Amino acid sequence: MRKRSAALPALLILLLFVSRAFCAAGEELPAYKNDEEKRIYACGSGGKYLALTFDDGPHPVYTDRILKTLKKYGVRATFFVIGENVGYYPGVLERVLADGHAIGSHTFSHRHVSSVSRAQFFEEYRKNDRLLRSFGVETKLFRPPEGVCDAKVQALSARFDCDIILWSVDTEDWRSPPVYKIVRAVLDRVQGGEIILMHDYVSGESHTAAALEIILPELLSRGFEFVTVGELIGRTASERQ
Repeated sequence: MRKRSAALPALLILLLFVSRAFCAAGEELPAYKNDEEKRIYACGSGGKYLALTFDDGPHPVYTDRILKTLKKYGVRATFFVIGENVGYYPGVLERVLADGHAIGSHTFSHRHVSSVSRAQFFEEYRKNDRLLRSFGVETKLFRPPEGVCDAKVQALSARFDCDIILWSVDTEDWRSPPVYKIVRAVLDRVQGGEIILMHDYVSGESHTAAALEIILPELLSRGFEFVTVGELIGRTASERQ
């Protein structure tokens, strides 16, 4: 009996893996659009303005690295913070505020919208709001966990008079990709008016600060100006007073 080559199955597995990798690379990320009637914002009106946003912090190490880079290039950003992490690292939030950055709410514990009742979801918002007010922060900028924008989220926006902030450029830096992938995710997509999603808290190794060292000088050299989300969408009253 003729024996099958052991190399053939291995080759087929390799080709299948490569094929799937190429398909994944070509997949389009979810595209959000503005709906001003529902107070949903994924971008500004264009021009040469951009808004950097950072989710899930503060982090005891990564947030400070990002702050250092932002200060180096004179860039202000918006940090969508999780209340639990603020409780763990209050000094980091104080440094974010001292550097003049804007703050948005990302709920108290980042529970997925579908896993909680409307009352529980509202309490997630209220609890984070109370905590932020203890730092002198009054914000109307809200980013729902994982960008979910269903009826529950829209009801929260109406109840608490807040803007739902999504994004138009997703770096997927929470996956801990190499620096060049984060850089390309931004530089290849920016045209003007984008809200850029990044994270200052990831569970693995973060390359976000290193990527910013390339992204910021390049975009500044192209004539872009970085503003807070509130400034980008014309909600300056939502900024910290």
